[in-house]
Amino acid sequence: MAAAVDTPVVLALDVTDPDVDDVDARVVTDLVPDHGVLILAVLTPPARASLNARLLAWRQAQRIDRADTLAARLRATASGRGITVSAVSQVPGTGFSALPRRVARVLARLCRDRGAGLLVLAAGPDAWLITECTRRHLRDTAPAGLRIRRIQDYAWPDARPMST
Repeated sequence: MAAAVDTPVVLALDVTDPDVDDVDARVVTDLVPDHGVLILAVLTPPARASLNARLLAWRQAQRIDRADTLAARLRATASGRGITVSAVSQVPGTGFSALPRRVARVLARLCRDRGAGLLVLAAGPDAWLITECTRRHLRDTAPAGLRIRRIQDYAWPDARPMST
């Protein structure tokens, strides 16, 4: 179990990951001190016009529902300790730069704007928004002093591990 940090904690959830609902709420809330702030950043891919993309979007909408359920679990777990949980939806915009770079910029900006001291990335190997390339770009664009960790780095002994 890790020590809590005094600044806000951002948990970035990638809804393209089929294991998005495997995140253990106890692990996340242990990273936040009593009366601290937890920001749940739900990352969704930009919309596309193709039929295949619409089917993917429908499947991701189901995962967003599961992410909402996770947010409710986080609020329930954190309520006894006075932790404030806020959820924001982040959609990396379309543009000329590569998707991992856009995702990294969105997360870095969110952490900078909210004064976060810890960014926890919740994404398994099947996620396609938070990837190893995204993590490399985050190291380059993150504000000074921001610690970046993967949810897999923290675990409860009885927790079902998220895919790695």
